[in-house]
Amino acid sequence: LYWCPPFLLLLQPLQTFEPEIKRRQQKGIMGKDRKKEGGLKGFFIRAGRSFFIGGKFAKDNGMWLSMMAGKLGFIIATTSMVVMMPLLFEIGRESQMIESERVQVKDLRNKGYSDRQLQEMGFSEVTVHSPSVSL
Repeated sequence: LYWCPPFLLLLQPLQTFEPEIKRRQQKGIMGKDRKKEGGLKGFFIRAGRSFFIGGKFAKDNGMWLSMMAGKLGFIIATTSMVVMMPLLFEIGRESQMIESERVQVKDLRNKGYSDRQLQEMGFSEVTVHSPSVSL
């Protein structure tokens, strides 16, 4: 037997599970040829076989799928922390600096400085001219 990723098993037909079915038939867990049975009894027998095959597939591949999802989640979480946290800190720092400059500009305006003088002192355009739309 060769190894393949479990998600490829979804693409394969159900013949993949034939060895397991044959093993169970030999043990007597499942009947040999029950497709000939019809009616409600035959429906339940075929449904039980289908649920068995689906349950086996879920059992075999559920752990692998959950581990892959956990790894992907960990990668996304750590990458976003490394990339986004410094950006958020910088945005917070810049907003504090703008607020500090606005307080200084307000104080200097009360002392009689004009907008042009404030810009020549090095204050940014955002702090000298308050936005026309309130945030």
